[in-house]
Amino acid sequence: MDDELWMLEGIVEGLRERGFDVIECETAEEALEIVRRGGCDVLAADIVLGETSGFELIRTVRSEGHPIRMVLFTRRYGRETYSTARRVGAHEFVTKDVPDEVVARIANQAELARSKPEASSAPIVLRGLQIDPTSRTAWVKESNDEWRPVHLTPREAALLRELGANQGKPVSQPDLLNRVWKKRHVTPHAIEVRVDQLRDKLGRAGGQIRTVRGEGYMLSDEPESAPSKRTRGT
Repeated sequence: MDDELWMLEGIVEGLRERGFDVIECETAEEALEIVRRGGCDVLAADIVLGETSGFELIRTVRSEGHPIRMVLFTRRYGRETYSTARRVGAHEFVTKDVPDEVVARIANQAELARSKPEASSAPIVLRGLQIDPTSRTAWVKESNDEWRPVHLTPREAALLRELGANQGKPVSQPDLLNRVWKKRHVTPHAIEVRVDQLRDKLGRAGGQIRTVRGEGYMLSDEPESAPSKRTRGT
């Protein structure tokens, strides 16, 4: 959706020429309703949307936990605007001065969404933590309700993916060793260190990775009530 009809028409035409089905929306409310119904794979919006903004739209979609890819575009491309776009949860942010580039970015996200979901790439959505394994990015909900992106290493993404696939259930260190480290020579202490590093990197959401004494680690929808009292070892 775009507040400039001539720009919207160009983007829509470009996407349809590439074989994509496009739903056009005139308001943020209309777009949000379509997203809630699960009627699209990618949400693309201008930052300026009349009474609301693309930032607010993306923030709402992200806070509701919809597993959809999101693209923001604008004429006002600057470091602060880019940072805000990433913070609220946009996968792509691009200037619309070059319509073909907007089309290309949206098409790329659509192709990612169309690809057959696998356990290794499906979004993991929790109350205060969302994980996008395809881009190795986690989104952490801060106290001001903003979503902060956290960029993960391949190992960190694999670790979160494994815990997320077993959400609410403990995963033992031997299982993590087999599935994340692929049976490489890794000591239990090294796994503990990596888990604690990941907790620290996730900030307030790090408490959602719980240590279950004698059983392993568990990714929970709620953080531990007292993260400072985590126990090491399994």
